[in-house]
Amino acid sequence: MTTHKASATIRQLLWSEDGEIGCSVPTHAPFLGSDTWWRGRWRVMTLAERVQLAAEIDRDPECESCAAIARNAR
Repeated sequence: MTTHKASATIRQLLWSEDGEIGCSVPTHAPFLGSDTWWRGRWRVMTLAERVQLAAEIDRDPECESCAAIARNAR
């Protein structure tokens, strides 16, 4: 069983055209170059986009998978 622990490293955030947010951890976003990657128009979230989104949602953007793992670990 794999456990995920919070670390000081900042993972690269990725997002789709539909607003889904993943990260560079394997399986947290579609495989680069896959049909899902291309259809969803996934790409790296720039620092400017992260700052803008944080201002819109009043919190830092985070990987949906990492957030769910952290919630379920409580």
